[in-house]
Amino acid sequence: MNRWLSFLLLVTASADARVFTDQQGRTVDAELRGVRGANVVLGIGRINAQWPLAKLSLPDQAYVSNWLTTHTAVKHVMLQVSEKDGAGSKGEIVQERASASPPPLPFTPPAQVKTAYKHYEIQIQNPSAVDAAGLRVAYVIYVMRPDGSVGISPGSERVETLAAGKAARVTTEGVSAEKTKSTRLKIGVSNRAVSVSERNVRSYEQFGGVWVKVSGPDGTQVGEYKKLSPELEKAGPPWQEEEVKEEIPLLQNLGDLLELIKKLGPPGLPLPGR
Repeated sequence: MNRWLSFLLLVTASADARVFTDQQGRTVDAELRGVRGANVVLGIGRINAQWPLAKLSLPDQAYVSNWLTTHTAVKHVMLQVSEKDGAGSKGEIVQERASASPPPLPFTPPAQVKTAYKHYEIQIQNPSAVDAAGLRVAYVIYVMRPDGSVGISPGSERVETLAAGKAARVTTEGVSAEKTKSTRLKIGVSNRAVSVSERNVRSYEQFGGVWVKVSGPDGTQVGEYKKLSPELEKAGPPWQEEEVKEEIPLLQNLGDLLELIKKLGPPGLPLPGR
């Protein structure tokens, strides 16, 4: 005989909340928050977990299919991207530095380094007559180095809900570019005389632009924006996805969900019996 588990948690109800049933007849009150490949993302309050779609009941599988049809109805979003000076609102940039070099000669002038910071504001407009849900905004910011290499700074944000006809704004991380001015000394010795000549050397890092891609909850791309410098466009910069660190555990049974609630739920949360 199948064991029934019914969860009644002290959380705010959602429009996508539903009693989901697995193929053993056990139930859970949860909210459908997305689809990741062959798994659905179910949420209870602030707790998210992945669940194999194939382990849900046939009516629930049909519900998920219908949900995807509704929530992926937005086939295109409009993007406007503005370049801004400064590191942005996400905090100061931490720059990686090479190990300290030997100290210069006493008469060698120190190098002058100026650092500039930029970030981007991405506006996503939903022109459709239906709401968009679960949008992922991925971006890459490029910096061209003096040696010809390209620095790549990927990032991503999620827009959980974007109402029909409305816009959302995403601010990227900041990146930096350095301008270095140094003086090279040339020492010559001839006829017992010593001569010293100077030569100014300048080294520039240049901001190369930004590339943005927006995808829906099923991974389908629904928007793209790319504005690169002519030099970088000619070089054909690579697209690089940020490593997504979504800690959404994959559960195989409702007992696992009970343990997750115990671990992540607030203290004193009432739990159902097994």
